[in-house]
Amino acid sequence: MIRIILIISMVLTICSCASAPNGPLFSVNTNYAEDLGVVYVYRPPVNYAKAITFPVFLDGVKIADIAQKGYVRIPLKPGAYKLETKTSAIDEPINLNITRGESKYLRLSINKHDPLGFSATYFFQEKKYVEAEPEILKTKLEVDRYYGPK
Repeated sequence: MIRIILIISMVLTICSCASAPNGPLFSVNTNYAEDLGVVYVYRPPVNYAKAITFPVFLDGVKIADIAQKGYVRIPLKPGAYKLETKTSAIDEPINLNITRGESKYLRLSINKHDPLGFSATYFFQEKKYVEAEPEILKTKLEVDRYYGPK
């Protein structure tokens, strides 16, 4: 009986794993209108919570799910915005002011995780491009899990 429960648990765990991002490797996109700013949200490779996608909410609306080694580009009109993950009550949103022609880089960073790595909560860290570059260049665009503004 224990053997059957273990097999079922393993199958469910494997089947529930998030697929890897399927887009191209990171590149700075300059094809946006001059009156927009762009926010890049990325999740670098880590050794925990690999099989989980993390949601990204823009002003309370879910706009993406990001898998490990994934990123999204969010073109935005100038103004104030709130981004959050809503993975736990302890998560803190980040408030951004976007100006035209500006690019911001947000790293999805670990807040807390259990010792076995089955769950974690994340928060956003704003980075300068020179800080983000070594990690973001290893990420791929989330094509199928981006639901936000184009």
